[in-house]
Amino acid sequence: MSKKLHILFLSDFVPSPRSGSAASQLYAYYIEGLRRRGYDVSFVALARAHERHLADDLLQQVTYRQVVPIAQDLFARMGRLVRRVIDPAEYALVHSSGLDSILLDVMRRQRFDLIHANHPWLVHAARRALRRLSNAVRPVLIGQVMDIITALRFQHIYSAPRAVRPLYLLSFARAAYCEFINYSLTDGLIVYNTKDAEVIKILLPNSNNVFISPTWFDFIEEICDGYRERKGNKILFIGNFNDKRTKEGMAWFTDRVLPNLLQAINNLEVNLVGVKDKKSEDVFCTKEYIKCYGYQNHSDFLAFYDSASVLIFPLQFGRYSCHLKVLNAFARGLPVVMTSWANSGAEAVPGEEALVADTPEAFAECIIRLLRDPALAARIAEGGLRRIRREYPSPSVVLDSLEQAYQTVITQKEYRR
Repeated sequence: MSKKLHILFLSDFVPSPRSGSAASQLYAYYIEGLRRRGYDVSFVALARAHERHLADDLLQQVTYRQVVPIAQDLFARMGRLVRRVIDPAEYALVHSSGLDSILLDVMRRQRFDLIHANHPWLVHAARRALRRLSNAVRPVLIGQVMDIITALRFQHIYSAPRAVRPLYLLSFARAAYCEFINYSLTDGLIVYNTKDAEVIKILLPNSNNVFISPTWFDFIEEICDGYRERKGNKILFIGNFNDKRTKEGMAWFTDRVLPNLLQAINNLEVNLVGVKDKKSEDVFCTKEYIKCYGYQNHSDFLAFYDSASVLIFPLQFGRYSCHLKVLNAFARGLPVVMTSWANSGAEAVPGEEALVADTPEAFAECIIRLLRDPALAARIAEGGLRRIRREYPSPSVVLDSLEQAYQTVITQKEYRR
């Protein structure tokens, strides 16, 4: 494009390369990469208390940035409770923080060509602000489908006790309506893979602008040449321990899987990376064979992957679309063991690109097999490497696909004028 575009990222996390959140790191990569390509980039982020210190990490990369704290006063909390009678919890949270009014004020002071919003509740806030904007030329709106929220709500129905399933069914219906009505009113949608694109096109058959943009991962420019045999019996887990799903998965592993491993494997070492709070340390790091670390710089992070024998992903519920830990392991030739819940986001071919198991005994057996059988470990690792090389023929594929989506929706809007 001939003119310099100004992109506004709207998120419910603070973009930062040193965050424990995969989505936060992904948006930091977007911002830094687009800035290098000549775009003006800004962000408005709804922030929780534990991430506000990250607000200045991209200060030199952005034209404008504003962090909106989640309102925690009594009036806001009461307002959220009342609002949840009408809207799903995420929408009530955004509404109580006044995000749409703040965004409107920002757009009156700054000129943007495109708003890139993650999640349907932020698309909703952007739409509310745009309706109140008096400017004749309004920015186009792209939504990013980081997770299909309706699918998560559907999972809740079957996991809930029968007595309360009608309530979860109501939650599912509300979430589905809010999610797809908001996505249908965007100028375009970005998804990570063909599976999500197919779901969106089934549920929104009139949505022509669905763009696939593969997610970034830490080692996208450091994909190794091939598998090399690992020494020792080191198990690696990388995760955001502020996320409930991470804690539940790790509790399942330490309580139910680890005893089976200790009976079969001598000199076992478990490294947990991403443990930043004392409470998590007290829960998971009480044994001498479990070592806990906070988030590391890039070179130390790479060293954890290269020194490990197996990466585990014991997710027990939910779905990750941003499965950076798995992509990083594939890129570094590290075999992976994960549950079916984890693989619903990773979409690895079981037995070829990763080992997948859901019972404690089967999960432990997969790890034991990889530690004892170098040929199996090499075959699984090479399968992951082939997947990475196929989906990421060049490190630029992420930003190239993102840029193509932007150019398409902006060109279409200019044509409609």
